[in-house]
Amino acid sequence: MSDFSGSSSSVQGSNTRKRLELNEYKQPVGEISAPFNTFLGQLGRTHCPISFADWRKVPGAIKDNIWSMVLATYDIDDELKEYVFSKVSKAWKVWKYNLRKEYDKFDNDVERIRNCPIGVKQEDWDIFINLQSTELLINLRKKGKTSRAQVKCLHTTGRRGAARTLEKMRKENPNTIITRTDLFVATHIRPDGSYPTQTHLETAVRIIF
Repeated sequence: MSDFSGSSSSVQGSNTRKRLELNEYKQPVGEISAPFNTFLGQLGRTHCPISFADWRKVPGAIKDNIWSMVLATYDIDDELKEYVFSKVSKAWKVWKYNLRKEYDKFDNDVERIRNCPIGVKQEDWDIFINLQSTELLINLRKKGKTSRAQVKCLHTTGRRGAARTLEKMRKENPNTIITRTDLFVATHIRPDGSYPTQTHLETAVRIIF
């Protein structure tokens, strides 16, 4: 059985930037990890225009600018670039998903255009509205709906995630090796120790036994 034992490391660098603590899997942990992820989410919502159909369409110049802003605030290496963009793109997709709910409040594009959400540029909103009826966006929504329907065992950690849950478990049990099974159970149960669904329980039983 694999375990998650190991020490964490800190990225060395400038005193003017925040040093991010990483575990052995190069995942952010420690006190700064939560604000770091929040910062990445804000970048995804404020610096990636909603006028692009998907993340692959976002110009490299925009992504380079986002990476520069991250480096200006946090002392991290290029090895975290993939992690950074995965978080930024996820926040951007969630932002667009929420805007789609605003879009669905109205029956026609005239009303939608008149009701541009606060914090969104009108020109971006107009393009966003036009994109919703394209074959690409229709197919992406169908694909997303199918993918969500196939997920039967969601984690229960909220924004904390697996990496910070693992860190917490290690601190609370310094003399115990935390296994993958231990981490799975911890990230798929409610605070009271119960399982959210029968699927969660059955999955845990299969893994444990």
